[in-house]
Amino acid sequence: MKDRIKRSALVAAALGATLAALPAQSFEGIVTMSMASATLKSEAIGYMKAQGFKILPKTETGVEVNGVTGGYPIIDFKAQKFYIVSPKDKYYMTLPLGQLTAPIDKVAVKIKKSGKSDSILGHKVEEWVLDDPASKAQAGIWATADFKPGFNFFISLQKTSPVEGLLLGRMAKSLVAQGLFPLGAWAKDASGATAVEMRILSIEAGKVADSELAVPEGYGKMSDALKKKK
Repeated sequence: MKDRIKRSALVAAALGATLAALPAQSFEGIVTMSMASATLKSEAIGYMKAQGFKILPKTETGVEVNGVTGGYPIIDFKAQKFYIVSPKDKYYMTLPLGQLTAPIDKVAVKIKKSGKSDSILGHKVEEWVLDDPASKAQAGIWATADFKPGFNFFISLQKTSPVEGLLLGRMAKSLVAQGLFPLGAWAKDASGATAVEMRILSIEAGKVADSELAVPEGYGKMSDALKKKK
């Protein structure tokens, strides 16, 4: 009997070690986000799956990136590509994702827990703040351990706030590496005024079709569309 119990314990320990070694599955589903800066207030729907992320702005004007207006972005972290899709003209343009990741990767920031905890959408969150006495800006991110993000979806905040948005992108990179999912964020400039506020308004885990994260069929490259207009 003792040998049987001992063998069972060894099997259980081996199974536990195997499960612990397996990577945790990243979040797949849909989130609704709000973002506010000194010059912009917007809401968007985000589709997340593996290393893919699509952001659909809740406005008719869409986003404006590199001269393309009225479109929406699709980010392929695995291929390191950033697509801007224009439904109006049925074309897309491709940009290197390094335009967004390089500034974040350039500097590693230190963060720490502020000691504050709260609940967002029924999920326990803890506040992480910038740990840099020399920084003139202040920033914080509320993150939960209930979901594991597959990528740093804060990388584009620098487009709306070059200083504070970039800072939040660097902080989020550290949290994502720990398997924590940001559900809210804030940043203040050197004067103490709020520069950026970001919030997840809803989060729903579920299957996302591969087609949601691909350029729609029949869409051409932006360069080809411009040639036709000429």
